[in-house]
Amino acid sequence: MRSDDLTVLLVEDSDSDADLLVLQLAKHGVRRVARVPSVTDGLSCLGKARFDLVVTDLSLPDASGVEAVRAFVSVAPELPVVVMTGFDDSDLAIEAARIGAQDYFVKGTPIEVIVRKMREAVVREHRRLQILESKDGYLAKVSHELRSPLGAIIGGLQVLHDGDAGDLSDEQHHFVDLVRRNVIYLRTLVEDLLDAEAIEHDNLSVVPVKVDAAELVTETVDELSVLAFDASVRITTGMPVRLAEVWADRKRLKQVLTNLLMNAIDFTPAGGEVQVRLEESAGVVRFDVRDSGPGVRPEEAELIFLKHRQGSGNASGVRRGRSGVGLGLHIVREIVERQGGEVWVVSEPGSGATFAFTVPVAPPELPVPVSLPAFGNETDQEKRHARA
Repeated sequence: MRSDDLTVLLVEDSDSDADLLVLQLAKHGVRRVARVPSVTDGLSCLGKARFDLVVTDLSLPDASGVEAVRAFVSVAPELPVVVMTGFDDSDLAIEAARIGAQDYFVKGTPIEVIVRKMREAVVREHRRLQILESKDGYLAKVSHELRSPLGAIIGGLQVLHDGDAGDLSDEQHHFVDLVRRNVIYLRTLVEDLLDAEAIEHDNLSVVPVKVDAAELVTETVDELSVLAFDASVRITTGMPVRLAEVWADRKRLKQVLTNLLMNAIDFTPAGGEVQVRLEESAGVVRFDVRDSGPGVRPEEAELIFLKHRQGSGNASGVRRGRSGVGLGLHIVREIVERQGGEVWVVSEPGSGATFAFTVPVAPPELPVPVSLPAFGNETDQEKRHARA
């Protein structure tokens, strides 16, 4: 990649250091540089423009050490990050590389070396993404093969759990439940990989029928109650006494609820609460899943619904239990939009997050269920216009 092809996001709070680097880069052909003083501003820029790489300082007003790297890698994992430091610290560089940085340089390094490191970081990231794409088809085949045996394992564990194969001691019950929950999580990952592959090829099937939303919420909450109990999290529900049935694919709607509830449980600290609320208005039923976790940064609100994107989570950047593969919310949005609804998140960092989505109310005269076509590469506005 040529220097004049690079578009760089520079995160540096020192005006003098930033001005000097921008000037030096321009003299060596790198003229498209957007400079911001903080991680928060940088993450906001990612939702507004396309960049080839991020160059970030490790001492910023809203991030210290490798926190800046963690934030950018978690929100934009496909974007290479190059770290700059005020002093040569090999341990810090190793830690930054461990969590996803492509390279680092010390301020004052010859500009020719800096530009070379930037170009090489972009090239390496492109190669990594090509390798990942080549693996997608293989992963889909493996996932198909795993689905059946995982179903059989879950069924067998359920038989043991229910006592149909004989009574179990409390300790045996504990281990059966532990294995069962982890196998269910593994099945969820497999299903996510298959759904992501279907979305990629516009083959995600959505067959709407008349669905009792309240009944589905109760069923889903009951199934996840053990997971919530283990996390010391309480799930509460609230819905009107009379609620219209919705027009949706029942299996897919349950998949959306399960995904959002599992996320909410994962991000809620022990002793916290997850709330599920339903409300009918203007021809739709709105579902709210609220957690009492760390919340979502405003600049991440749209990005987390993209493929392989995740929120930065709590202060340590790690959610409880499992890290996931960044597909869940991407699949949630695809399912909701293909059923004629919308999905969004409302949050204040430190005050929890509410993931909300809508589903159309079932029509009085039911049409013949059909599989809704994918929207291909249409824009969000074109999708909404097509549904109107």
